[in-house]
Amino acid sequence: MEQPTYTAADTTDTATTNIVTTGTSEVYSLKYPYTLPTGDELKQVSLHRLKVADMKMAKRQFKHAEDWDEALIARMTDLNPEDLADMDLEDYQVLSRRFRQFAGLDSE
Repeated sequence: MEQPTYTAADTTDTATTNIVTTGTSEVYSLKYPYTLPTGDELKQVSLHRLKVADMKMAKRQFKHAEDWDEALIARMTDLNPEDLADMDLEDYQVLSRRFRQFAGLDSE
């Protein structure tokens, strides 16, 4: 059975990014895979919906709202915030847009 696919518009050009939805989680294949500090190559990330507890953690960890996105994107993907630092900006922007959609912030 074919998996349903969510397609997010890519703001840098006319290309699209495929995010495969499976139940309550999604899998995003990175356009630019990279090597994590552990030596593992990161080719795709699983995204899952966040909970109130995730937001509370971000608020405890960072006083300013502008710092919450990175912490919440890390939680959404089960990556360390440090792992996000080496991610290609184009891939990060896709994850950031999806995070904003998950959080209901995409219309702001």
